[in-house]
Amino acid sequence: MYFCKECGGMLFVVDIETPPKHLPKHEKLIYDRLCNVKCHDCGKIYYSQPYDLGKTINPVRDISNNKPKKS
Repeated sequence: MYFCKECGGMLFVVDIETPPKHLPKHEKLIYDRLCNVKCHDCGKIYYSQPYDLGKTINPVRDISNNKPKKS
Protein backbone atom coordinates (compact mmCIF):
# COMPACT_ATOMS: atom_id res chain seq x y z
CA MET A 1 0.00 0.00 0.00
CA TYR A 2 1.28 3.45 -0.86
CA PHE A 3 0.55 6.83 0.67
CA CYS A 4 0.46 10.41 -0.62
CA LYS A 5 3.61 12.45 -0.09
CA GLU A 6 1.52 15.60 0.45
CA CYS A 7 -1.06 14.53 3.03
CA GLY A 8 -0.43 10.87 3.88
CA GLY A 9 -3.71 9.68 2.34
CA MET A 10 -4.02 6.31 0.62
CA LEU A 11 -3.26 6.15 -3.12
CA PHE A 12 -5.63 4.30 -5.44
CA VAL A 13 -4.96 3.20 -9.01
CA VAL A 14 -7.14 5.19 -11.42
CA ASP A 15 -5.66 4.20 -14.79
CA ILE A 16 -3.44 1.34 -16.02
CA GLU A 17 -1.33 1.46 -19.17
CA THR A 18 -2.30 -0.95 -21.95
CA PRO A 19 0.64 -2.81 -23.52
CA PRO A 20 1.42 -1.71 -27.09
CA LYS A 21 -0.67 -3.53 -29.69
CA HIS A 22 2.35 -4.40 -31.85
CA LEU A 23 3.82 -6.70 -29.17
CA PRO A 24 3.29 -10.45 -29.49
CA LYS A 25 1.07 -12.03 -26.82
CA HIS A 26 3.96 -13.57 -24.91
CA GLU A 27 5.70 -10.19 -24.64
CA LYS A 28 2.50 -8.48 -23.48
CA LEU A 29 2.49 -10.83 -20.47
CA ILE A 30 5.88 -9.56 -19.28
CA TYR A 31 5.50 -5.91 -20.32
CA ASP A 32 6.11 -3.57 -17.35
CA ARG A 33 3.02 -1.37 -17.25
CA LEU A 34 2.68 2.05 -15.65
CA CYS A 35 -0.33 3.46 -13.86
CA ASN A 36 -1.71 6.72 -12.54
CA VAL A 37 -2.66 6.86 -8.86
CA LYS A 38 -4.84 9.34 -7.01
CA CYS A 39 -4.86 10.27 -3.34
CA HIS A 40 -8.17 9.48 -1.68
CA ASP A 41 -7.90 12.46 0.70
CA CYS A 42 -6.45 15.42 -1.22
CA GLY A 43 -7.05 14.29 -4.84
CA LYS A 44 -3.42 14.72 -5.96
CA ILE A 45 -2.59 12.52 -8.97
CA TYR A 46 0.80 10.85 -9.41
CA TYR A 47 1.41 9.93 -13.05
CA SER A 48 3.50 7.11 -14.57
CA GLN A 49 3.94 5.04 -11.44
CA PRO A 50 5.14 1.42 -11.78
CA TYR A 51 2.22 -1.00 -11.80
CA ASP A 52 3.89 -4.35 -12.37
CA LEU A 53 6.99 -3.44 -10.35
CA GLY A 54 9.23 -5.04 -12.97
CA LYS A 55 8.22 -8.55 -11.98
CA THR A 56 7.86 -11.26 -14.56
CA ILE A 57 5.94 -14.49 -14.31
CA ASN A 58 7.85 -17.11 -12.36
CA PRO A 59 9.30 -19.78 -14.64
CA VAL A 60 7.57 -23.15 -14.45
CA ARG A 61 9.87 -26.12 -14.33
CA ASP A 62 9.12 -29.82 -14.33
CA ILE A 63 10.50 -31.01 -11.00
CA SER A 64 8.94 -34.48 -11.11
CA ASN A 65 12.35 -36.02 -12.02
CA ASN A 66 13.99 -34.51 -8.94
CA LYS A 67 12.45 -37.01 -6.53
CA PRO A 68 15.00 -39.20 -4.71
CA LYS A 69 15.30 -42.69 -6.10
CA LYS A 70 14.05 -45.48 -3.87
CA SER A 71 16.68 -48.04 -2.94
